[in-house]
Parts: sequence; structure tokens; C-alpha cells
Amino acid sequence: MVNRLASRYLRPAYLSLGVLLVSLGYIGFFVPGMPSTIFFILALAAFRRSSPRFENWLLDRPVIGPILRDWDETRAIRPRVKRIIIGVLWLSIALSAWIIQKRATDHLRADVVCGILVLVAAGVTYYIWTRPDRLDS
Repeated sequence: MVNRLASRYLRPAYLSLGVLLVSLGYIGFFVPGMPSTIFFILALAAFRRSSPRFENWLLDRPVIGPILRDWDETRAIRPRVKRIIIGVLWLSIALSAWIIQKRATDHLRADVVCGILVLVAAGVTYYIWTRPDRLDS
């Protein structure tokens, strides 16, 4: 009984969260430095707990659907997608670091921020590169 009540009240929250995450994912397509795939992965998890219809809708999207299915089924990423993710990540980090350095009044603080950006990018790169490769069958 408690599970049903919790589920009944949590479903709208998960659905709302899923819609918010999909919105952030689509924004990430256009904003440099903002990821999109992670938002879609999280949205898939939220929709799975709230609405099979929206879960299927997300999995049927032409661009992100195959990536989500690969991740959902095997936690694997296609090598081409890995290269794209890592390339866009480092391009965004380089652009961000250039903007920070150009506009900085405190160069030591700017160097620290850029160093943090590079460390985070290196960590994300390592994580993405070490995921199993999804090879087309």
C-alpha cells in the first residue's frame, strides 16, 4: 500500500523531471560547453519511472534514440560517438578557457578556473574513453 501511494505521488514528479531534463538536453545541442547526452540519459530514467509513452518517445528520437538504446542495453558507446563527444568537450573547454583568460582581471584566479576545467574535461574524457565500444552488428 505504501509503495502504491509513493508511486502515485512520485510519478508526476518524475514526469516533470523528465520533461525538464529533455529540455536541458535540447538546449545542450546548441549551447557550447553544455552537455546534452547526460540529460537525455537521466530523462530516460525519469520517464521509465513515470510514463512508458514518454520513455518510448525518447527512445524513438532519430538523433538521440540510438545512443540512448546503446547505453541502456549495454552501457556501451559507439567509437564514432565517443570521438564526437570528446572533440566537442575539448573544443568547448578551449573556448571557455580562452574567454576566461581574455576577460580576466585576476589572472591567477582565471588560471585556477582554467585548470579546474581541464581536470574535469580530462576526467570526463577518461570516463567516456573507457566505456565499452558498441560495435554495429
